[in-house]
Amino acid sequence: MDIPTVFLSAASKDLMKWRETIHQALGRAGIHVYTQGQTLGVSSNNVLTLLKEHIDKSEYVIHLAGTAYGAEPEVTPFLDFPDFTCSFTQFEYYYAVKTGKTVISIVCGPDFPYLTFTEAGDNDAEREKNRQKQQQHRDRLSEGLFPNTPVENSKYRPLSERATNEVQLFGIIIGAVAKIVPTENLEAFRENLKRPSNFQYASLGSLFKGREPFLRDLKVKLEQQKPVAIHGLGGIGKTRAAVEFALQNAHDYTALLFVLADNPESLKTNIAALCGPLVLDLAEKDATEIDVQFAAALQWLKQHPGWFLILDNVDDEKTVKEVNSLLGQLGSGGQVVITSRISNWHKSVVTLALDVLTEDDAANFLMERTDRRRQESNDAERA
Repeated sequence: MDIPTVFLSAASKDLMKWRETIHQALGRAGIHVYTQGQTLGVSSNNVLTLLKEHIDKSEYVIHLAGTAYGAEPEVTPFLDFPDFTCSFTQFEYYYAVKTGKTVISIVCGPDFPYLTFTEAGDNDAEREKNRQKQQQHRDRLSEGLFPNTPVENSKYRPLSERATNEVQLFGIIIGAVAKIVPTENLEAFRENLKRPSNFQYASLGSLFKGREPFLRDLKVKLEQQKPVAIHGLGGIGKTRAAVEFALQNAHDYTALLFVLADNPESLKTNIAALCGPLVLDLAEKDATEIDVQFAAALQWLKQHPGWFLILDNVDDEKTVKEVNSLLGQLGSGGQVVITSRISNWHKSVVTLALDVLTEDDAANFLMERTDRRRQESNDAERA
């Protein structure tokens, strides 16, 4: 059975958590996945071009419709069909239908556990207009209508599935994926959906250049069963290296957890936030005291071995002291990677330096990142 390619469509404002959870699980099942998240940093006009390319390469499109309208392209109209303006995420759906892709659309209910978001718009009237645009899109999906077809209001496919909670969403996705992945990979997909994770990063895939030896070194260091501090200059890619390692080795861990720890207060607050409904979903998630949530998260980490935890941006001595204290409380139930500009750590922490990319790797990154958008014949030399 050939490995399928899937485009996963969902607005980042309210559904990024679920999009990335499904993305990671699909990847572990051997499916190649494209998402809108892979267009970050690309200009608005070029995003449309890139989205078209990704959807053209995909056999299936999974479209999640939440309540957020999301960002809208600067160029309108950008298709001859539909003939109305829509958001990037809506565009993904309509373009997929127009080009004959197999589309699995899911309308998430009003009580779905969305991420907290503020709808786009400069004022209340514009935000209300965007809300209505998204509701109209949800209504079209629910009614199974594709507007502006030669036969007005013609039914084009079965009605979209509806999901009121995480369990229903994952159940629908598992049912759909069971039809397109090799049988031996389906269990890996199921298990990865159950894995707690608050990662909001998608893998860079082939754009992650020149770090393979470093990731191998990191794996060896972690096998010493000690925390590892990745240290190096600001902006050199410490966080990205830690994230890519986690995503590439997700099958080895029971949970993937990310905690911004740029000061003692954020360390404690973000550990406590792991209690939340979108991560560990502990009973203490409704507690008003940070100390109660912090203690509950630590207790979960002690009782559920096998997790991978990133403590990010630990860049001052006061926070280092707090991290050392935290490590003493965690014990050896999981693996901890710290990203830091500081190289001097307690002997209980293994250090690993990260340097700049080689010129060849940097040039290869530039060439792939700008593929199909270059005009000069000597771009490789210039890169």
